[in-house]
Amino acid sequence: MQKYRYFSKIYQYFVISGLLLALVLSSCNPDQPPAAATSPNLIASYHIVALANLLHVDLGDQAPKTVSWIRDSAQADGTFLMPHSSYPSTQEDILDNIYYVTQIAQTLGSKLPYPAATIALLRTLQMPDGTFRQFPNEDDKYLAAHGFSGDNLHQFKLGNTYRALLALHLLNAEPANKLSTQRWLQAYWAEVSLPLTPKTAINIADAWQIDAILESLQWLQVDLTQLPRYGALVEQVKIWQTWLTSVEPLDYQAIDAAYTIQALTDLLDLPLIDLTTSFVPRLLRHQNSDGGFDLFLQNHSEPTGSFEAISVLVRAKATIPNQEKLRRWIERRKSPYGGFTSPLGCNTSASNLPAYCDYVQADSTESSQPTPLSVK
Repeated sequence: MQKYRYFSKIYQYFVISGLLLALVLSSCNPDQPPAAATSPNLIASYHIVALANLLHVDLGDQAPKTVSWIRDSAQADGTFLMPHSSYPSTQEDILDNIYYVTQIAQTLGSKLPYPAATIALLRTLQMPDGTFRQFPNEDDKYLAAHGFSGDNLHQFKLGNTYRALLALHLLNAEPANKLSTQRWLQAYWAEVSLPLTPKTAINIADAWQIDAILESLQWLQVDLTQLPRYGALVEQVKIWQTWLTSVEPLDYQAIDAAYTIQALTDLLDLPLIDLTTSFVPRLLRHQNSDGGFDLFLQNHSEPTGSFEAISVLVRAKATIPNQEKLRRWIERRKSPYGGFTSPLGCNTSASNLPAYCDYVQADSTESSQPTPLSVK
């Protein structure tokens, strides 16, 4: 399994999105059935816990089970090796595991067993230029050998830096060399030219990079309103908001873009544009009858797509239909080990979308075919 398998497109450089979906898909072995359908998946667990929090869904005894699962994964050196997981951890997952575990723990109100060790480990992942790597041996020479250079190297480093800073922020800590990280992010910001796109288009990589830079700087206590071209940034986000009202086609990039644009709107404390008569009804037409969504709009609900779509709807103050069915869908994702399972199966190829095969029996009682819906 290649380390950088999920960075095939620029807009897939980060977690919340198609990146995460591709990561899980590529871990399947098409010659075998998936790892037990009861095995928890860290990425799926992160998205389902966040989704339940959004909808105020009571996870019952699955919440303490999940806390026990992530606490049991904690190692004295600050790493996390997820037991029973359908996605076995390796050295190359050090930063990703910390990123997801710290957010799950925060959402569930739990403390981690070795926070000082995790903070110390994160600080060792900081490179001389202030950016972060995913594991100790991942230096510029290593990245160059794996095809990273120029813009895609910068974008990859930004993704790592964003994840590390968020984890440190949740652990009430700062980087060992805060100033070097701040300088690198501000230099990256200086390279962004505004406006980036015409009013009729968006490159999700542009929106994601800006959001990652700004959130990272905010975690370093930088006043965003004092950034050069702050006024141009506000106008850019307004252009993107307007684009959402008429985007065509409404595909997974558009859903991903809506999620990121709304995050930027919140970050800059801007008024939310009314999407209840434009984007929202069209998005709801893609809701599956089990209450969930999927980023690839192939009628198979999955955690990443459900979380991003529901987040967009919640921020838009839209009524969300089929919530009881969605709660049952979350219920079926519970793992007996704690955490939640991924409905993503095996049997994938470059030419088709996944055949979701690890929970056919469990979900066979409720079809996932989309039902035309409207805003109430």
